[in-house]
Amino acid sequence: MDASTISTERLADVQSQASLITFRKALDFEQAMAQQLLEALPPVPRANPTETIGRTIDDFA
Repeated sequence: MDASTISTERLADVQSQASLITFRKALDFEQAMAQQLLEALPPVPRANPTETIGRTIDDFA
């Protein structure tokens, strides 16, 4: 192997590692956004056994 081949292979390794790191950071970011959305949802009201399920859903909506 000559120096050019070794250098090209090393560059490919570094690019591959950078791609993985970028992908992992994107996943972490998406997870954080999803968690924020879940936390922003209002709590689901408890059903009153004397009411119909339709009324409970209408009240929640």
